[in-house]
Amino acid sequence: MMKQKKISTKFYANEDLKPKSIIWRGEKTTVYPLYCRVTYNRNNTKFRVLIDGQSVLVSTDLDQVKCSAALSKKLSSLESLVRNIIRQEASFNPKYQPNSFIKAIKKYTTSIAEYALSLPMCSYVSGIQKIGSTHALNVFTCLEILKNDFGDMTVFDWLDGGSKEFETAIRDEYKLTAASSLSKLIDHLIKDTGYAQP
Repeated sequence: MMKQKKISTKFYANEDLKPKSIIWRGEKTTVYPLYCRVTYNRNNTKFRVLIDGQSVLVSTDLDQVKCSAALSKKLSSLESLVRNIIRQEASFNPKYQPNSFIKAIKKYTTSIAEYALSLPMCSYVSGIQKIGSTHALNVFTCLEILKNDFGDMTVFDWLDGGSKEFETAIRDEYKLTAASSLSKLIDHLIKDTGYAQP
């Protein structure tokens, strides 16, 4: 078994960018955008941290993070997501190098139904041919069920066991045989770098 490569993350105030001033604890404080540096397989990448779509401003000592349990929890969740994304992408491609985390985070936190329905029709036709599905019509019925009944499931949830939950529901509740075909097809499209950009 191959040894798992080390993943390290570090949050920091990006002092290379123009500072802003805020009042923090009754004093004027210089703040910078919060960034995350990710190191994996001896390669570094960095990205601006966005919480609820907004840039986070912090002082160089990260006091705003230390004093906010809610922000600390969100950063911990983000760090966990980054690690899971790297592990997932590395399972698809052993030579994976982290580079565009904003796109990856968007991809993995998108609803699986939204992701599946955003793919061009030619992706499905090509994918159905590649996996050899004989249930092409039922695949599109299953897509509708995916949209209606599994709308809250993210791409990451799907890859982390959600596809099995979907297959079971389709087979048991709807008595359709195409669920495993759709699961294989969506897995194929997520892994295929040509189609994995929502």
